[in-house]
Amino acid sequence: MYSVFVDNYYLCNLFFAVGYTLCLQIYLGRYTPDDPKTSTFQRYLVTVVAWAFFDVIVNHTARVLSPEFSFTLFRALCFLWLFVPAAGLDLIESLIRPVTWKLRACFFLPFALFYPVALFAPDLVSSRHYVYPAGFLQPWGWWYVSFMVLTLVLVVIMLVRLAISAYNDTDSSARREKWLLVGGGGVSILGQAAAQLLREKFGPGFPMLGNLFTAPVVMAAFWGLKKYGRVISHRSLYKTTVEVIPSGLVHLRNGRISWANRSMAYLLGTGEPAGLLGRMVEEFVSRPPNSPETSQDVQLLMSKERLNDQEVTLVTEQGDRLPCMVNMVPLDPDDPGQGTLLVVTDLSRLKETQRDLENSLEISTHLRISAEAASRAKSEFLANMSHELRTPLNAIIGFSEILEDQFFGDLNETQLKYAGHILDSGRHLLELINNILDLAKVESGKMEMQVTPVKIKSVIESSLLMIKEMALKHALKLDVRVDDDINEAQIHADELKLKQIVFNLLSNAAKFTPDGGTITLKTARNNDRVVITISDTGIGLAPDEKQRIFGPFEQVDSSLSRLQPGTGLGLALARCLVELHGGRIWVESEGKGKGCSFTFCIPMSGPAGPEATAVDASS
Repeated sequence: MYSVFVDNYYLCNLFFAVGYTLCLQIYLGRYTPDDPKTSTFQRYLVTVVAWAFFDVIVNHTARVLSPEFSFTLFRALCFLWLFVPAAGLDLIESLIRPVTWKLRACFFLPFALFYPVALFAPDLVSSRHYVYPAGFLQPWGWWYVSFMVLTLVLVVIMLVRLAISAYNDTDSSARREKWLLVGGGGVSILGQAAAQLLREKFGPGFPMLGNLFTAPVVMAAFWGLKKYGRVISHRSLYKTTVEVIPSGLVHLRNGRISWANRSMAYLLGTGEPAGLLGRMVEEFVSRPPNSPETSQDVQLLMSKERLNDQEVTLVTEQGDRLPCMVNMVPLDPDDPGQGTLLVVTDLSRLKETQRDLENSLEISTHLRISAEAASRAKSEFLANMSHELRTPLNAIIGFSEILEDQFFGDLNETQLKYAGHILDSGRHLLELINNILDLAKVESGKMEMQVTPVKIKSVIESSLLMIKEMALKHALKLDVRVDDDINEAQIHADELKLKQIVFNLLSNAAKFTPDGGTITLKTARNNDRVVITISDTGIGLAPDEKQRIFGPFEQVDSSLSRLQPGTGLGLALARCLVELHGGRIWVESEGKGKGCSFTFCIPMSGPAGPEATAVDASS
């Protein structure tokens, strides 16, 4: 009985390995072949079967031919089992991370180096004593010992890495798959050790059981792949894709529908694909009314030629017209009898969306034109009204000055007081009208820029002179810091409007700075731009007020601002004039009670082009 086992073990092992490999390969054929884990597992199965064939060939040669020839054959064919450990390492690594071909080469190369040694250094393989009938070398040489040590070390290291990866993995399915392979690898190592011990106990005539103990690894890898590997089968992938895809799919043969997916049945209103089978496609194609001729759409679908993005109108089972995009391709160009595959995409929602967009565009265009007309009408109205108001207002201011100067006789104290009030109110109203007129000109695009070479120094001095009286009245300190680089420099700008910008910012700072405060004016040059900053120690701004204050008629609501008359147009006009010069303006403040710092910069070469003269002050 023992001799029968020894004589037939390798052949039985071969049948066993080939049997489970074929079964597993057939089963794996259902899965995606290009999935990394599937292909890696298949490579491992091939190496296991190759090892089993090697054992049978060498053992049979030892029995039939001479041991010397069997030893030569052993060295020549050892590549059949040398790569089994490398394939195992590849299998383990595929569960940890994607394996590149460079990394795979690192697994296979160390074991590949054993093959030339076996061919050209037989003394390292064995002392050439071949034991019959088991068919294995005796005694072992350094070649085989080194191979076993390398295999054991690398496999243990990889299994430890796989166990650590399984422990840290948050995906329960992936974690279970890894632990399965760790267990299978551990059983295989113990089995290999048991095989060596059995051979030591029963002598060199006892067969090597190493190939048999690859089965735990195979079964663990297969079970993990099947149960937890999440690899999709071709059939499941095909069925899911066909049924879930929103486009209709139809197989036509001689114009007759032989197969359709559920989406196509939904598009044509039959409910189930069975309602389409056997029917002619022309039944669902729209044709001109009262026309006996076949429509062009039917001719296209019956042509059996490739169609790309062809728009066709279909008719549903309920008689509704359905705009569709059709793509058609022959299944086999060399055999028209195989029919064509038709892909139909519903365009009704797209057409509806297109109509909605066109309607929205028409409405928005109409609204834009109306808004532009209203804006122009408003600007023209303000401009005309400002001109009409300035004429009588100039007379009021002029006669008030005459009264205040007592040109036609002395006035008492009360009369002088009232005349002064009339003059101050008139001047304030004139300033308001002038600002409104300037804003109206900017909005209507009628503001003209008189660009000339301007010295920064003269602009600063003129603006300070206009604000000096207000500063003296409220004991405000004026701190002027002009950069030497631009002290005498010239820029191209509208001098009057540039002075108005600086004056508006200075008067705004004086208005909101308490008595005894400080106003600082600084100039600097930043490449080809001049930068002017006006800071104060006034009431400051909250973060939400920084953009709002540049709007027309916007004022910071505070008791201090109410002490000084204001229109809320100074900063808005300053912003418009800065933008007319091709620059920008902004404000910085650390918060309430911590002052403000207004900064604007304009190019020294002047406005960039004529488009800079049209700025929307309300934006």
